[in-house]
Amino acid sequence: MSTRRSSGSGCVKPSPPPPAEPREPQCFLPPTSKTVGLATEAHRALIARRARLPAARGLGEKALGCCTECMGDMWAGVAAVSAAIGTIVVTVAASFAYSQIKEARRARHLNLLLSFQEKYHSPAARAFRHRLLSGEFGPPEEFDPSRLNVDDFHSFWQLHDQLEMLGVLVDRGLLDFDLVLACFHRSPPRVWAAVEPYILTRRTLASPLEGQNFERLVGRYRTSSVLPAQYWSRSSAP
Repeated sequence: MSTRRSSGSGCVKPSPPPPAEPREPQCFLPPTSKTVGLATEAHRALIARRARLPAARGLGEKALGCCTECMGDMWAGVAAVSAAIGTIVVTVAASFAYSQIKEARRARHLNLLLSFQEKYHSPAARAFRHRLLSGEFGPPEEFDPSRLNVDDFHSFWQLHDQLEMLGVLVDRGLLDFDLVLACFHRSPPRVWAAVEPYILTRRTLASPLEGQNFERLVGRYRTSSVLPAQYWSRSSAP
């Protein structure tokens, strides 16, 4: 409320209050059966909605669990496929390595046979074996390399050492006996028959290991199932 001073006197008169703002009239309708029914239905719908919330939440949790289980099965399948692929790769690599080992062994056999063939079947070596097996140096019981000249002495020990080395390779599994049989035929056992008494004497006088691998090689010849009895009765030089 504001005051104003009168110009004629010293008294102060209060100013009149401002007019009040008009208000819209408010009306309250009395409840009817229709409005009560609508309210009741809305309340029931709200209650039903609240009742469905736990069920919906349970369905969501169940769906999430199923999804998690499906993802677990999927990753288990992926792991199984990966393990299978790894097994296949390892198997293929092992097969390839085994084939490489077989090829390397064949190459080694070929190189060894070519080296022996070149020396064993040289003209000089064949000529000495022919003289030895024909009895030019005496019968086996009288054979003595110390009575040979220098060249024949060297040829004998070269022949002995070649067959000894051949026996070592076969005995250690570095060379197949079938390949020896195919390439050297009956020459090793016939050479052994010509020099056996001398080798056995040297075992008592020089080295007990003299010619042992050579002898085992000849033993393989005698126990081989592919050699008939007529094989040992032949007397022609190799």
